[in-house]
Amino acid sequence: MIARRLLILFVLVVPVELRAAHPEVDAVAVVYNEADPGALSLAAAYADKRGIPFDHLVGLTAPVQETITRAEYESTIAGPLRKAFV
Repeated sequence: MIARRLLILFVLVVPVELRAAHPEVDAVAVVYNEADPGALSLAAAYADKRGIPFDHLVGLTAPVQETITRAEYESTIAGPLRKAFV
């Protein structure tokens, strides 16, 4: 994907009015793969378009191939997500 290769890093500033109009954004997290060079910029752009606060981005280090084993999923995605939200 071309969008995955974007290397722009920016700080997201969410207007107070947007967050007030959509309080559900406080219950949303955007998960991205830190092992993919373009993932953070893509996650930030996604969050920006939807008014999701930048501090709701959760970076995980996971394999970058299309398929992974159940053990890899547990150790690199599910386990770290559980720790992040507990």
